[in-house]
Amino acid sequence: MAGPWSRDKLAEAAGTNEECLRRYIDHGLIHLQTDGDLEPDSLHRVRLIQFARSRGISEKHLAAAIAGQGDLLGMFEELDQPADPHANLRESASNLGLDGALLGGLAQILDWRDLNAGTEYDIATLRVVAKALELGMPRDALMQIVRVLADAMDHLADAEVRTFHDYVHERFRAQGLVGTELLEASRRVGKPLKELVEPASSAFTAGRINELSERICSAISPNTPLLQHRHPAWSRRPCSLSIWPASRR
Repeated sequence: MAGPWSRDKLAEAAGTNEECLRRYIDHGLIHLQTDGDLEPDSLHRVRLIQFARSRGISEKHLAAAIAGQGDLLGMFEELDQPADPHANLRESASNLGLDGALLGGLAQILDWRDLNAGTEYDIATLRVVAKALELGMPRDALMQIVRVLADAMDHLADAEVRTFHDYVHERFRAQGLVGTELLEASRRVGKPLKELVEPASSAFTAGRINELSERICSAISPNTPLLQHRHPAWSRRPCSLSIWPASRR
């Protein structure tokens, strides 16, 4: 996390202007230090505000929610962006040999709204796609797999949020907790639970991959070298996967 931030540097890094930052300060969404600079977490907070605004939540609504429930933006400090938040995805895709049409398809599936402001995670995704194509996977099949994975992560995230809301947050509310007390109680449970999400997801995914691998191996004749079932088979005929709805959005 960089900082502290001067207003002009923060405006440049966040792709906004100083007048917008002044409103955020006035609403208590970002905070000034005693020397007049902005706190080190300001860039992260501005990005959260921008995300909320893209979903129709104004800074006034955010300010009202924070006034009643405590520092909601501060709950997401562990979700800060990687060190290089301004990777150019067009340039990276070109360097990896990926054309504009493919990048556009990935952007639509993965909700990359600004191709000039990618993250390390986005660049890693491009590398995986480039490697899969290099290994001979058909483009149509690869894009369907990307769509399946993106949809699966959407469903997983939705399930996690709804489960936590129904069985943790709402039960605390039923006990009479409100405002900052409700926020702190939810945070005390939420942070330890979050540490379980990634290993649990990895474990379930690994289990399904192992099962799929066993099915593939059982379908291959023991007298046929495995390598004969790789790139030549992919290149001889088109591959179509009818395993998820065609349109994600």
